[in-house]
This record gives sequence, C-alpha cells and structure tokens, in this order.
Amino acid sequence: MLATIAYCDKPWLAHIVRGRLEAEGLLALVSHEHHLGMNRALATALGGAKVQAPYCEQDAALEIVKS
Repeated sequence: MLATIAYCDKPWLAHIVRGRLEAEGLLALVSHEHHLGMNRALATALGGAKVQAPYCEQDAALEIVKS
C-alpha cells in the first residue's frame, strides 16, 4: 500500500521530491503527473501530481521532505 507524501502542482517538482527520497534509499513514485498536461480541471480535482512511498516508510519519507 502506498502513502501520499507530497502534492505538487508541477510534475517536475514532484520528480525532484521523488529523486530526493530515492537518494535516501526509499522507494518513491509519482502519480497523476500526466493529468496536469491533459486536463487542468481534472488535475486540480485530483490534487496535482502526487509523490507516493510505501506506507511502511511513510514517517521516514515525511521527515526527508520536511528537511
């Protein structure tokens, strides 16, 4: 199961966050990134691009994002 770690309104920003998590050894994924370019209203409804990590690593991922 995946936990959402961050919401980003720009897909490139979501990939920067994902890269930061992966640099620390955590698995991270970006979801809904293509909705931002295809349908802006739908992207807003979905909350933008989401950076997700495994639920068991959620606390560690949130600490990395905060710093």
